[in-house]
Amino acid sequence: TRRAEWTELAAEVDLYRATYHVPATEPAAIPVDHRDHPVAADLAARVTAAHKYSAQTTKDPLTGEEVQGAYVRQVGLIESRETPSEAEQVIDRLAAERGPGTSATARERIAERLRAVRDAGGSTGPEGEQGDDATSVARALSEIRRRRREEQEQRPEPEGNAPTRENDRGHRR
Repeated sequence: TRRAEWTELAAEVDLYRATYHVPATEPAAIPVDHRDHPVAADLAARVTAAHKYSAQTTKDPLTGEEVQGAYVRQVGLIESRETPSEAEQVIDRLAAERGPGTSATARERIAERLRAVRDAGGSTGPEGEQGDDATSVARALSEIRRRRREEQEQRPEPEGNAPTRENDRGHRR
């Protein structure tokens, strides 16, 4: 037990002090000028470690207010995980307004995917199966590329000389 360890350590320190005639008025368990001696250095290190351990593990019991505060913080964390983000709420509202049977926008699909991953507690593939991170990332990237191609195919052709990504090349005058 801790008490037995402290008692044994105190006896060893007392024996050292008696052997090397350390005066009782010396406040340190092992005087600084003795610490170059291997036995004294070991005793000083053990006293320091025991004291630090006791100081860190000895704690007053929590008061009722502290327990209640910890409970409130924990409930707040749980609610923040369960409450949809502001973006998710907007997308849910837009999807509800649009009605069933209409296609979701790219952002809505991404938000749905993120929500599914968060709900699953890990990474999932397009069909919902679990996978390692590298496989999931590769699968997600290929899914994003496929969706971009589909969206580009559905876009109307630009009229006349209107700047497009292909003919603009980032030059502005």
